Amino acid sequence: MADLLTRELADIPNARIKVSASTFMMGGSSPVEFYLQGIDNERLEQLKTEVTERIKDTPGLINLDTSSRSGRSEITVERREQMAAIGATVYDLALALRGAVAGMVSTHYQEGGDQYDINISLDDSELSTPDRVGNISVAVMGQTYLLSQLADISFAPATNRIIHRDRAKSIVFNGDVAEGARLGDVISGINERLEDYKLPDGYKIIWGGEAEVLASTLKDMVRTFALRFCLLTCCWRQFWKALCSLCLSWRLCPWP
Repeated sequence: MADLLTRELADIPNARIKVSASTFMMGGSSPVEFYLQGIDNERLEQLKTEVTERIKDTPGLINLDTSSRSGRSEITVERREQMAAIGATVYDLALALRGAVAGMVSTHYQEGGDQYDINISLDDSELSTPDRVGNISVAVMGQTYLLSQLADISFAPATNRIIHRDRAKSIVFNGDVAEGARLGDVISGINERLEDYKLPDGYKIIWGGEAEVLASTLKDMVRTFALRFCLLTCCWRQFWKALCSLCLSWRLCPWP
């Protein structure tokens, strides 16, 4: 049913549809969850695309998604050498940008004992392109310059969510298990597809969510079995040692 509904609802524009059966271990988290970790956001985005292409057709894996998506564009301002020549600072640029984008309180309005701030800012249409942003006025030591005269302005795509796990930048991959499939088989399928995939130095993949719990449970079971086996072996050794001593004593005992 989950697979059918996912296919039927996939044509809805500008919507992310996730349909799955109830999960069985950790409420709110996906059964399949792992982290791609590294140091550079742009490189993480490239690796995310490669990993997604490798695992998206894993049998039993549905609703594959990541925590990283393209966000709203960011204004990038890189200062030029001319700034030092006229005595301009980064603070001057930041102040001008803040006043144009967020606005600044220029005066107050009072009515009936209440005071209201009057905030003046540029209309959004005046900040829609790098050229228009470059027309913002910047005051430096009593002189007025255009922002484009002091810095290079560009728009850069941004990610809307940065996750940290163990102090490392991370992109979370999550998905659900199709009806009739088993979590262990899906995890094994993903590991097989990533087995020959070599990550650059400083980047790694670690499991989380229910997969992490499952792996931890298996490790605990193996550890418990090994401990019980060792204890059982020690008990049998002591038993046979005592039995041998008893037999030896019985043979050496002078019988009438």
